[in-house]
Amino acid sequence: MTDDIVLSLTPEQVSAIDACSGFAHATDPVSRRIYLVVDQGVAPELEDAYLRAMLKVGIDQLDRGECKEWNLEEAKARLRERLAARPED
Repeated sequence: MTDDIVLSLTPEQVSAIDACSGFAHATDPVSRRIYLVVDQGVAPELEDAYLRAMLKVGIDQLDRGECKEWNLEEAKARLRERLAARPED
């Protein structure tokens, strides 16, 4: 796998992607490769203080006994039920 390459888009390119509901195809005329450009929104930034606070919440809940052992099979069954309940596209 290669390292991520950061590209800058012009305002016109960003507008074109926005006009296509966040999806656009780009073709490289030299290699004739087709690329899919997807707007993923703004990447969230987790502040150290926020992360520490959320970890404290979880540890405090654990200390108070407000948790239960995670059962993978139960989790998979719940996810299968949710998937089955989704409307067909």
